Parts: sequence; structure tokens; C-alpha cells
Amino acid sequence: MVEKKRYDMDSPEARAVIDEIVHGTFTIEGTFVAFPLCFPGASRPIPPDESRIVSLDISREGMIYGGTEGYCVHLFVAMFHGVTGMVFDLARIENAQACIGVHCGPESVVAVVHGTGGSRIVSVPHQPLPFDLIQEWGFEKPVLSDVYRFPEGEKAVHSYCEADREHLLCLTDQGAVRIHIPTSKRTEIEAPEGLSRPGGLQSGKVVAIGPDRSIWEYEPASSRFRKSEVLLPDDFTVGEKICWLHGSSREATFVADSDGRIYRLSEGSSTLEFSKSLGQTRHKPVTALAETHDGRLYGFGGDGISRFWRFSPRSGELKDLGVAVSILQQRRYGYEFSPAVVGRDGQIFFGENDQGGHLWIYFPKVERV
Repeated sequence: MVEKKRYDMDSPEARAVIDEIVHGTFTIEGTFVAFPLCFPGASRPIPPDESRIVSLDISREGMIYGGTEGYCVHLFVAMFHGVTGMVFDLARIENAQACIGVHCGPESVVAVVHGTGGSRIVSVPHQPLPFDLIQEWGFEKPVLSDVYRFPEGEKAVHSYCEADREHLLCLTDQGAVRIHIPTSKRTEIEAPEGLSRPGGLQSGKVVAIGPDRSIWEYEPASSRFRKSEVLLPDDFTVGEKICWLHGSSREATFVADSDGRIYRLSEGSSTLEFSKSLGQTRHKPVTALAETHDGRLYGFGGDGISRFWRFSPRSGELKDLGVAVSILQQRRYGYEFSPAVVGRDGQIFFGENDQGGHLWIYFPKVERV
């Protein structure tokens, strides 16, 4: 009979492990607030089986727009300015169960959706900024307009809003198309099959990765894809779980491969430049990425119960920050998150991709200087 090894639970080493488990399971840095998808006390939240948030975008005025999926797709707006703090359900999109993307155009907000009604693009007008005076509020459901309907049998897979905010690049199961939002004009674009979800650079160039590890660059000016001469890092794992940083305003952007490794992608004088792996998250895949105004990168990784993490470019540290939990007013644990955008004041908005979804607002820790 093998004698079991006895551990000294009072040893410094054991106490350190116990302390990490007890105090490091949930958020150890910054503060989360889980906000329901409604106007608290005045409206009903989006139904639980229709509330998985899968897409977010932010307008120039700082309004957060999002799309859900489930039994039916909903398009919503979130306002957190002055004395206004609410989420308003703008539209329930019938015969649509999947939201491919939500994008803020110059005059309207568009959503690319798919479902029993096929793939199509719909829009609603931008919502005006709320008044900051203490008063009664009133909201009206906007009219949902059809922008474009894909031919029967063609399925939209990914979408990306170009820098001019007037054109949508849509990857479909049959290739790629470019849609001019104001006129609904469609332009066919030659593209390889199986491209990943695209990411963008500050210059306006769009990048996607092929299943054969090829890198493809899309130039909006020419409306063409071009195969890049740049090679992916050897340890980069391709697949459906590639995650790009949303809307980088810097010269470089970040991308996570299917195994949770983080890379920086920048534009050199004449070509793209991929960094080596900056680190690997404890849980994979990475499902959300956001960059604060000071350059720190935050994200979630893992299925089921996601883990929150932070990458600091200055120090090169990739730190696990635990499972998201909101303890203000009502305790709520976060499980799965998909999209993320940074608000105008530096807070980060994460969409909960779960039943009874909430919009999570994260206030990062302020670094000492």
C-alpha cells in the first residue's frame, strides 16, 4: 500500500497557493458593473433566450450599439452619459437568429443578420444624445429599414465596416461583397474561401487569415484582396477562434490565435510586421479583446466560465485577473463574453454571451506614475 504524502498546510508555500485560490478566483483588479439590457425600473429586459450579446460598436458620440442572438436577434443602444444610464431595445429583427455584426455608419446603425429569413442588412437611425437635465425620459421604437438582402442561398459569415463608415465588407460562404450603405449598391470582390474574421489597421487596411495560413490584405481604395508575402509566426494556430482587437486607433493592432496566444500586427514601410508571441492566456480561445487609452490590453478567454486577463505592453506582463463578478447592487457572475469596445472615458464594455445577458462595464485599475 502506497503511503500518501502529507502536506503541511501551514507552510508558506501551501498558504500562498491557498491564498491564490481563495482571493484570486474572482476579479482581482479593477471593478465590473453588470448592467441589465433595459431601462431599470422603466422597461423590461430583452428575453433571456434572445439576449446573447455577440456584437458591439461605438459611435463618434460615444453611444454603444449592440446585437444579440438566440431565438431572435435584437438591436440595442446603451447610453451612459450625464444622468442617463440605460439600455434601450431598438428593434426585434424577425426571422433572424444570428447577428453577424453591428456597425455605426455616418447616418445610421446597421446590423448584418442571418436566420430563417436568409442573410440581410438592416438599419436604424442614430439615437440622439440624452439630455443631462433631471427630467422624465421618453423613447420611441425607431423604424427598422432594409439596406440589403443577400441572394437566396448566400450566407453572410463575417462583416467589417471600412474606415469611411459608408462601406461594409461582407465575407459570405460564396466569396466577398462590398455594400455601400447609403445606396445599397453591391460590388463583387474576389476572395479566397474560408477567410477568418477580418481585423483592421489604423491606415484603413483590412487583414484576414486563410485556412492554409496565408495572410490576405484588403485595400478599400481598390476593393481588392491581395495575398501578403508576410508569413504567420510558426506557433500561430489558425481556425475559427481567431480574435481581433476591435477598432485600434494606434499604428498596431492585436490578434489572438485559436490557442490563446497574443500577437501584435503593425504596418512597416512597405509590408506587414507580425510580432512573436507576446504570451499565452491560461484559457482558450480568446473571445474578446479591448485596448485602453494607455495601451493596456484586456480580454476574456475560455469556454463555459471565461477568465479575465490583462497584457501590459510596457512590461510585457500577461496577468490572469480571475472570473468576472459584479458586486454592486446585485451580485452577478460572468460566464462567457464575446465582443468588447472601449468607451469615450476609458471604461470597457463587454457583452455577455449568455442567457439573460448583461452589458458589463469594466473600470480598469489606474496605474501609479
